[in-house]
Amino acid sequence: MLNKLSSFEKEFILDGVQKDIRADGRSCFDYRHLTIETGVLSNTSGSSRLRLAATDVLVGIKVELGRPLPGQDEGQILFSVECSTSASPEFQGRGGDLLSACLTRCLERMIANKKAIDMNKLIIIPEKQCWIIYVDTMILVNGGNVLDAISLAIRAALLDVKIPEISVVEDGDNYELEISDNPQACQTLDLGSWPVLVTLSEIGSKFIVDASIEEECCTVGRVTFGVNKDGSIMCTQKAGKGTVDPTILPEMLKIALSFGKELITNLDEKVKLQRELEERGGYQKLGFLGSAY
Repeated sequence: MLNKLSSFEKEFILDGVQKDIRADGRSCFDYRHLTIETGVLSNTSGSSRLRLAATDVLVGIKVELGRPLPGQDEGQILFSVECSTSASPEFQGRGGDLLSACLTRCLERMIANKKAIDMNKLIIIPEKQCWIIYVDTMILVNGGNVLDAISLAIRAALLDVKIPEISVVEDGDNYELEISDNPQACQTLDLGSWPVLVTLSEIGSKFIVDASIEEECCTVGRVTFGVNKDGSIMCTQKAGKGTVDPTILPEMLKIALSFGKELITNLDEKVKLQRELEERGGYQKLGFLGSAY
């Protein structure tokens, strides 16, 4: 992470947060401008690219046939996060590997739980065949709040996923799987309880949402909440070197619930609008190489 701020720069950021005027003009509870586009990678089951100000992440999802884990009659969701070495010096060498491993573990703990999605619906033949969802994320630029940005991009990509219909022809102990080649004969994923992550960062005596990379250098502690569309907390995680003042946790929770529900509503509406415009032929997709959305 970026840590080359002078003491004067840190003091400027800290003083601004205490006065509810951040360095980029936002208040403590203002989110940066967010843009999203789905279907940006043609060789995937679903994909998205999300930009949160300077932060830029790309998600590609592939759905493949596989076998359930022993003793678990359900499908699987596997996460992988990589950092583009061309995006920032911090991603080069061991630094990028450590960040990738840390973010992957966070996603596995905070998102991939049985309450988020009905994994039993991914079973095709009990104990024999299931769908495995591979979620691959590439961080193109880390401009701060990258974990939350990844969670939003993953949700958008999952909304874009199309799973082909499959029929099972059984003959005694043998079976054959017939996958439909009709692009219209697909099913989508039910993301009813799938959360997005909202991270609140404590700076001085205040806390903020959507910290920039510079503000993260001034953060004492962070708490990340996983919030679903019903306003339920799915998971929590603390990070940072310091301890978060326990007296502000109730207010943090209140803010996280409000932001989480709003982020999901706005994100789902953006994805739905893009899909409707595409069906009417009124949307020009920029794709992975697009310079702006």
